[in-house]
Amino acid sequence: MTSFFDFEKVYSYKGEVSLWKVDDRFLKANPTVFTNMHSLLFVKILHEELVIKVNNSIIRINKSCIIDVLDSYQLEFVSVPNSVSAFHLFYSHVFFMEIFKSKMPFPISYVAKIKIDPILYLENTWIDLLLIQVHRIKEALNDNKNIYQKEILVNEFSTLLLEYSNIIVREKFPQENSSLGNKDYLAMQFTHILVSDGKVKHCVGFYANKLRVSNQYLARIVKYATGRTVHYWINEYLIFEIMGLLKEKNMSLQQIADKMSFSDQAAITKFFKKHTGILPSEFKKGCPINKTDIG
Repeated sequence: MTSFFDFEKVYSYKGEVSLWKVDDRFLKANPTVFTNMHSLLFVKILHEELVIKVNNSIIRINKSCIIDVLDSYQLEFVSVPNSVSAFHLFYSHVFFMEIFKSKMPFPISYVAKIKIDPILYLENTWIDLLLIQVHRIKEALNDNKNIYQKEILVNEFSTLLLEYSNIIVREKFPQENSSLGNKDYLAMQFTHILVSDGKVKHCVGFYANKLRVSNQYLARIVKYATGRTVHYWINEYLIFEIMGLLKEKNMSLQQIADKMSFSDQAAITKFFKKHTGILPSEFKKGCPINKTDIG
């Protein structure tokens, strides 16, 4: 089996940045699970669909999107039709922080969202704009003889992320700008703790204590930074995790309740029905959810 990073179509710079056009033939011959790597997957859908696994849950993508794959996610490609154009960009935390150490490029609501759901759907016009910049990164990665290769790569990479952030703010989070102040930083720390402990800690007080602030102050800061309440993010994370576990064929509802720190099946069923409009058993059968505003 060929190592992914030895694949001839992978362009890379010293392990800091790598890019490849997702190739179904390579993946069929060399099944690869991407884990412990932060990456962005740019997907343009014309027809047919891309099928991936995120943390072992099957996801069918039939609209163009960006998938922000955090290093806590496990990504696997299941089916990549020829009509789907997908470019996968990896970058190290060190490389990212070297560029954006003084100002994070993304709004806090986006950061909170991708920790729960990594997919952001965009119109093809926006995807095309970003893919132009992706190709410029490819050119920089391929220009090994240029003595200023890293400087050019840093410039092209930062331009891509800033363009992406501009689209995010304009299209998805127009109430925000991407400046990260002290209040935004506290809200971001809340999201980090939520992803780490959210399966078992459902109370606002736990997160406030971890951040050494009052419940009221945390609620005010999160609402200010994200436009959503603390309860919204806690409940949204719980629903996302429960849906993932419900897709596991070998887990009973009681096992899921235990794993997610609900008292019993009745409690988790009531919570799930309240926030999705359907029962867990209906979700397992493929019924569409009708999510309410859970903030």
